[in-house]
Amino acid sequence: MAVVATAGWAAALAYPAASLLALANGANDICNSVGTAVGAGALTMRQALVLGCIAEAIGAVTIGPFVAQSIASGQIHLPPANGRLADVMAGMYDP
Repeated sequence: MAVVATAGWAAALAYPAASLLALANGANDICNSVGTAVGAGALTMRQALVLGCIAEAIGAVTIGPFVAQSIASGQIHLPPANGRLADVMAGMYDP
C-alpha cells in the first residue's frame, strides 16, 4: 500500500514539473517561429502567440511521434567500445 501512496505523490509532483518544462520549451520555440513577423510589424504580439501556440500544438501532435522514434532508434550506430580506453576517448573527443 505504501508503494501506491508514493506513486501518487510522484505523479502529483511530476505533472506540474512536466507542464512547466513544456511551457518553457514552447516559449523557447515560439520566439524562433514568430519573432521575425512581430519584428517586422506584420503581427501583433497577441496574434503571434496565438498562431505560434496553435502551430506548436499541431506540430507536437502530428510530428512528435516520428521525432521520438528517430531519437529512440539512434542516429549513429557504433560498435561497442569493449572497454578500450582509446575508443572511449575517441568517442568523447569533439574538435
